[in-house]
Amino acid sequence: MRVLLLVAIVLAAASAANGASRILAFVHGNDLYQRCQDRNPECMSYVTGLADMSEMVAQRLTNICRPPAVTIEQLVDVLTSWLKANPAERHRPAATLAGMAFAEAWPCDR
Repeated sequence: MRVLLLVAIVLAAASAANGASRILAFVHGNDLYQRCQDRNPECMSYVTGLADMSEMVAQRLTNICRPPAVTIEQLVDVLTSWLKANPAERHRPAATLAGMAFAEAWPCDR
């Protein structure tokens, strides 16, 4: 499952990088928000995959500078809080929204 999530994220990122106007996503914000309400294992796995992927590309493609001691539980809390505070955005791809939430929580000092 983790590999599938990483492939989906890479494909979404590649589409965005190539100027695609529409990103096809398997999971959208509403789906993820629902799953993360009670620490569903699907939520934890998805966020773990996102965190690992964002760490691989963080230096080049994102404005996310997550401190090393941040736990998966904290990532889920940050993402769930962001989704709750931004319901108008939840129709968008979950990976995009997670990136926005993490960049807001842990921006790089550039």
